[in-house]
Amino acid sequence: MQPGSVDIRSLVIALIFGVPLVALWAIALVDVFQRADWEFPSQQSGSNDRLFWTLLVLLLNGIGATVYFLKVMRPYPRQHR
Repeated sequence: MQPGSVDIRSLVIALIFGVPLVALWAIALVDVFQRADWEFPSQQSGSNDRLFWTLLVLLLNGIGATVYFLKVMRPYPRQHR
């Protein structure tokens, strides 16, 4: 392989894992902002759940979004009114 060239396998692996993680990150971030305070796991108004989950998703990107999906989105689906 020549310097500056891209290995096609690396590109495919990056696309397979990167695109879904970016999509999950965006979906989790939108869900954090649209979810009411009482829809978070603590189910209390005025708690810092929104701040905690926002920082977790923003700072840990794909890992934070995956944790948010497993701990909040799946067990506590949003209640649409």
